[in-house]
Amino acid sequence: MPTEFKNVSEITQNLIRIVQDNSNLQNVWIQGKISEVNRTQNGILNFKVTDNSKVIECVIFNDNASLQENFPVIGNEVSVKGQIYIAKDMSKYRFMVTSREDPDASLSNQFVSVSTLTNTLETALKTHSAEVQGKISEIYPAPSGFTIFKLKDETAHRQDDNIIECVLPRGIESPFSLEKGERVRVSGQLGIFASTRAYRINIDDPNNIEQVTEQPTLNECQECHQRFNNLRDQLCPICYDASLTSEGIVIGAVVRYFSGHKFSGFSTERERRIPFGANVGRADVVLRDSENRLFAIAECKRIGDDGSDRIEQGQLKSYLNASGTNLGLFADDTDPYEWIFLKKNSERGDFDEISRSQFEKALNVDPVSDIPPGKTRLELIHGNIIEAEVDAIVNAAKAELTKGSGVDTAIRDAGGEEIERAIQEIAERESVCPPGSAVITIGGSLPAKYVIHAVGPIWQGGNRSEPELLADCYKNSLKIAVENGIRSIAFPAISTGNYGYPIEQAAPITLNTVKEFVEQAHQNNEMVPERIQFVLFDEEAYNCYVKEFANLGFGLSCLIG
Repeated sequence: MPTEFKNVSEITQNLIRIVQDNSNLQNVWIQGKISEVNRTQNGILNFKVTDNSKVIECVIFNDNASLQENFPVIGNEVSVKGQIYIAKDMSKYRFMVTSREDPDASLSNQFVSVSTLTNTLETALKTHSAEVQGKISEIYPAPSGFTIFKLKDETAHRQDDNIIECVLPRGIESPFSLEKGERVRVSGQLGIFASTRAYRINIDDPNNIEQVTEQPTLNECQECHQRFNNLRDQLCPICYDASLTSEGIVIGAVVRYFSGHKFSGFSTERERRIPFGANVGRADVVLRDSENRLFAIAECKRIGDDGSDRIEQGQLKSYLNASGTNLGLFADDTDPYEWIFLKKNSERGDFDEISRSQFEKALNVDPVSDIPPGKTRLELIHGNIIEAEVDAIVNAAKAELTKGSGVDTAIRDAGGEEIERAIQEIAERESVCPPGSAVITIGGSLPAKYVIHAVGPIWQGGNRSEPELLADCYKNSLKIAVENGIRSIAFPAISTGNYGYPIEQAAPITLNTVKEFVEQAHQNNEMVPERIQFVLFDEEAYNCYVKEFANLGFGLSCLIG
């Protein structure tokens, strides 16, 4: 059944969903020769890959700077993994790179040719038609004899950057003169121009294009008020002229959050212009002080449970880097308490995910508890557990409690002599702590008041009770937390480092164990920490946990109980 769209914003949002719902366009490996390489001023790497038949433009965003290191030069082979990305401000598609391998890696059975990938996208779009109204922002003849014009939305209070390219094939003439600024209504088939990596509407009948003579409504969108009458107090004052997308409501929710009493020393601004060298972007909402200095930037989007917010988070990070702002907020249309908060990590030059309370503390405002009675909040954070602002952090310890490596060394070094003395006392008393057990010490110089030292199993193939022992690590750590009145706790990925436990097998055990422990405690009206974090420094481990959170139907910050 063909899909009909009403305006450019809706088309681009639905295009994104079409691509994201097609598994053959996600997590794909391609290999070929590099034909062009270009680096933008804000750290984005663009390059083209060809398989001698088709060419695809690839992009590595600046939040994946490690993938840009030692990048091959033009003419060399490259192997990259990623997904089709809709560049809605250009009416183009690109291949967003999420991983990279050496060209001699043994992945040949996983590769999809550039031609096949392009054909898959073409086929996916061809099943959809489009009916759209907008203003012509650009028009020009193509060398092949086609007439190409680009449409953008006209909105009452907000002018989107979204563009959709329309094509009149050779032999099809418009019944009226097409000019820049003309308002038109067109219908046609969706497709792509592989030669220019553009997506477009193909208008194959002159009757499918008409002038729009009525003037656009510049008042509030009455249909919006009628449709969302039961949410009248929550509606965003930024009304879309012809689009009832969820983004406007998300923006309104962020504005109300920033306008609360706790942010009385700040003010909000919408559509803040952020310069990127010669280009200018517009951040949805910013928080600024009386001297107009930026303190936080928020991007508001509709996202799915499959981690499709990654691209938009890259846009937020670009705004933060370009403006020198240290705090970011990525808001979706589900639950205001599941928003993603970012803070600049000055040592790595990147951003870590932090909790809502940490975000508010960084702004020097009083956090308000977001956790209702009978619930526990689970949070997944990409960062350094040493910096976790919780009552207790969990250390992946050795059975002998002697200093190991990895997270154990990092925590004990950061905690200083106080932790070492406390561990030594336990070691002298207990001699050894068997796998699955845990003990507690003070936090010493760490931000956390306590450290719970959990001994994980050494991976020996999975047939020597490793899953049970790993689950015991988390259960016993939570029991110790309850016994000591600990309200917030942060876990690393126990045993997945030097102990060799495969992260893909450890993650589901970990999350299901914690989930069952928390749900049973709340069911029995027993005490349990109200905030449980999983803080992962390794990107591969973090991405694995992201998938497992999604498999369980969790957001990256969610309430369970």
